[in-house]
Amino acid sequence: MEEETETRGFLSSEQHQEEEPLLPRSMVISLYLGYFLARWGARTWEFSVALYMIYLWPNSLFLTAMYGVVESGSAAIFGPIVGQMIDRMSYVKVLRLWLVTQNLSFIVAGGAVVALLVVPDLKSHNFPVFATLVVLTNFSGAIGVLSTLAGTILIERDWVVVMSEGHSPAVLTRMNSVFRGIDLSSKLLSPVITGLIISFVSLKASAITFAAWATITVWVLYLCV
Repeated sequence: MEEETETRGFLSSEQHQEEEPLLPRSMVISLYLGYFLARWGARTWEFSVALYMIYLWPNSLFLTAMYGVVESGSAAIFGPIVGQMIDRMSYVKVLRLWLVTQNLSFIVAGGAVVALLVVPDLKSHNFPVFATLVVLTNFSGAIGVLSTLAGTILIERDWVVVMSEGHSPAVLTRMNSVFRGIDLSSKLLSPVITGLIISFVSLKASAITFAAWATITVWVLYLCV
């Protein structure tokens, strides 16, 4: 009797798993692709900005340290505000805000860096313009980091939970593992690609590539996400 009861329970659980609705494959793939594009751009900027700042002021780490302070300070001060805004806004509004601000800020930051690299003697010939471009780079980079934070909260903590409702816990676990793998892969591989571009082409080419990536990504993300 006990064996029959266990067998019936096992069969009923199997039938329940078979009847469980599956997530739309195209939607899941689009979400993964959009997340990859966003994280790749953020991780590339995270690695490259220090190299740009060191190149612009070779004998000092002042620019690199200043950017680190601006980025960390903005995340610490405005991070909670970003979280509160996400709670009050609809998913669609947060999505549009994230896509526009992250990619636009990275486009501006990349353009400012390209301008600084194109004129290497700008610091000595026209320091006010040099300082303005550096401030613009720091400000745009900080906005990009905050936008990345908003996108991370939106996808990893909201969308995934909503999409996995009505499914087994394994679905949520699997999606979270995929997102984590995408983020770690971007963190590992984007510095390699950027380093190859810098080594075999130039630092200026890497900045142009980053700005072009951010420009193209914003349109692709709208189609994917």
